[in-house]
Amino acid sequence: MNWARSIISTLILYSICNISYGQLKKLESQLDRVDSMLVTKKNESAVLPGPVYNPSLGAGIAILPISVYHLKGQSADTKPSSTQGILFASLNRSYAIGVKQSIFLNSNKYWLEGTLNYASLRLEYYGIGQHLSINEPAWVRMYGITTDLSLQTKINGKLYGGITFNFKSLELNGEEESTNNWLEADGFSTKRENIVMSGLKLSYDSRNHLFTPTSGLLSSMFYSNSNNLIGSELNYVLFGFTCSNYININKSNPNTLAWQLYFRGSSGEVPLYDYSTPGKSKVLRGYISGKHLDKSILTIQSEYRFNIYKNWGAVVFAGAGKVFPDIAEFDKKSWLPSIGTGIRYRLLKTQNVNARLDLAFGKSDFNVYFGISEVF
Repeated sequence: MNWARSIISTLILYSICNISYGQLKKLESQLDRVDSMLVTKKNESAVLPGPVYNPSLGAGIAILPISVYHLKGQSADTKPSSTQGILFASLNRSYAIGVKQSIFLNSNKYWLEGTLNYASLRLEYYGIGQHLSINEPAWVRMYGITTDLSLQTKINGKLYGGITFNFKSLELNGEEESTNNWLEADGFSTKRENIVMSGLKLSYDSRNHLFTPTSGLLSSMFYSNSNNLIGSELNYVLFGFTCSNYININKSNPNTLAWQLYFRGSSGEVPLYDYSTPGKSKVLRGYISGKHLDKSILTIQSEYRFNIYKNWGAVVFAGAGKVFPDIAEFDKKSWLPSIGTGIRYRLLKTQNVNARLDLAFGKSDFNVYFGISEVF
């Protein structure tokens, strides 16, 4: 039997020695692909608590849980789904609780997103328009529930299309009777309003990563309609588009130049909470939300993202925007500049999800932002 064992050993050795370099590289590539699939299938969760500050809401604390996971029964090329939440409370007696859900199914053929929020926010009201000469804004409280749903299906390649549904049940009240008179003079109701909206959405997504893209494009446009025929108390429309582009500066590191063009417009009996304003986390950071308020907004912003050390990174960003009642008034409004910087920490290592803390400055304001994942 020794001679048989020798022949078999010789044949195995001969086969190994005759594997070409190209075959070895192909085998290595296949093993890397399998390893990558196994790694990205890992589910990750975290809870991020931290302090927040807003000149209008004051100092407070936010607790942000997140879970990124792959649904059972889905193919390996299906993008991960995620669940995010928020618990927020501030010293000016504002609070909010909410959840955001994102689901991918059937090799990314179906893309579902939804949010559900309840909030009671004490905010400053400056009136309508971009240029205001108000020394002392009035305090108002906005509270109620909002929900947003969208269902998109893959049309072709990276192109998606689908329907949206939105429901709001909100109430707006001034702390003083004179404030309510002011709100009503500007055309806003101080009674609870139930708003039902339905619409269409079209998206193109070629990003190489959901949470920290370094290349690709994400763009979308939407149209939503609120009218009495579907049970809404107001008749108005919302429409807009956004385009975000990501460029990897150096292939050997994750440094990325990102830029975004954003437009949102409205017409009809638009309630105050559907007016547009800079200062929100994803819309021209650095302004007190609500200080510059109108039916439409256009912003452009860019951001350079770079690694500092291991899981730590930083960003610098700049942008500009305008709020205006309609297109005819666009040229009459001056640009609102924005500039800032921030730090990043890799919260979920495998899924590459960052925690972020940004300090941004506007024309005469500043704001601090705390959250999970990139702004755009």
